[in-house]
Amino acid sequence: MKDLYKKIVQTFDKEEIKQLYLDKNIPPVEFIDLYAEQDVIPEWFEAHHYPALLFGWSVNHSVTPAVADITIHLCYEQLHDTSNLGTNTELALKFFEFIEITDNILKKIETKHTGKLNLVTEENKIAETVVDTYTLRYQCSYTKTKASQNENLRGKIDDISIKKGLFSKLLD
Repeated sequence: MKDLYKKIVQTFDKEEIKQLYLDKNIPPVEFIDLYAEQDVIPEWFEAHHYPALLFGWSVNHSVTPAVADITIHLCYEQLHDTSNLGTNTELALKFFEFIEITDNILKKIETKHTGKLNLVTEENKIAETVVDTYTLRYQCSYTKTKASQNENLRGKIDDISIKKGLFSKLLD
């Protein structure tokens, strides 16, 4: 997961990625961190720059290859009225474009231990949060290391060749 997190940080730090947002008059991702409920803790609200991308994960090792569930919390300050009575609803709804751009970027990221991210679910977080949050959930294949890939290899016992006399040589 460390490699995936670092790759996400490196990707969103690139000028050409930031420009994708700026071309549509949308602020690019300013802050990236591991998810620790920053969106629900008021004391941390002022500590971050928004928009923010918070990275969470879980891994299911009971299947082969293992499957990683990646949760991206997109935090943004919604300072405009999104209602039908709002005076500048188009500007207020720019966060939809922010989500779409971010999703398109994330879907292209993969590492030597993770496959490409496949979007599974997305939702507007309506629980009590300090800042508006939109959640994207992805799945991808996950392998820790080459050694862990070979850990549960299967085969037939008939395919194993056995050398005779090894035990007696051990006693000599």
